Amino acid sequence: ALDGAGLNRPDAPVFVPAHDPAVLRDLRSRGLRAPAVQLLTSPSGPYEERTRHGITPGPLARADLDLVAEYAQAIGPDKTQVIGWTADGRLDRPTPLVTDAHAAGLQVHARTFRAERSYLPVGLRNLENLRKRFGCDHVFFSPSESTLIKLNRLCFRLMGDMNWHAHC
Repeated sequence: ALDGAGLNRPDAPVFVPAHDPAVLRDLRSRGLRAPAVQLLTSPSGPYEERTRHGITPGPLARADLDLVAEYAQAIGPDKTQVIGWTADGRLDRPTPLVTDAHAAGLQVHARTFRAERSYLPVGLRNLENLRKRFGCDHVFFSPSESTLIKLNRLCFRLMGDMNWHAHC
C-alpha cells in the first residue's frame, strides 16, 4: 500500500507503528523505507527486544533507545512514560525519556487513550501541553472504547465485518 501511494520513502509524511520490534525489523528486511515507530508498553518498553538482548525490564535506558534507533525513527511511549508522577498520583517533572530519545536520534510520539472529551477545548489544550511542555514531537491518541464499539457496528452494517481498520 505504501509503495502504491508513493509513500515508501524515508521522508514520507507517514509512520508505520508496531509494538513488536520483530515486526518492524521484518518490514525493514522486506523493503520498508518509510519512518517507523516503536510503540512502547508502559513502563518497561519493548519487552521482546529488551529480553532478547539481555536488557532487564524497567525504565528505558539510553542503550535501549540506541537499539531502537537501529530500525525505527521514533518511539511511541505511553504518556505515563513521559510525565513523571508522584507516589500520591500527582504530576511531577518530565521523565528523562524524551531527552534520551532525542539524544539517540529518535522522535517521540506520545500515546494517550482519550474519551470523546479530548475534542473539547480543555482536552485539546492538554494534548498540546503534552507536546509543548514535555518536548514530544507528536501526540496521538486512540479512540475510546465507546467510539470503537460505534465504529465496529457501523462497519459491520456497511462492509459486513467489524475489521474496519483493515479497510482504511
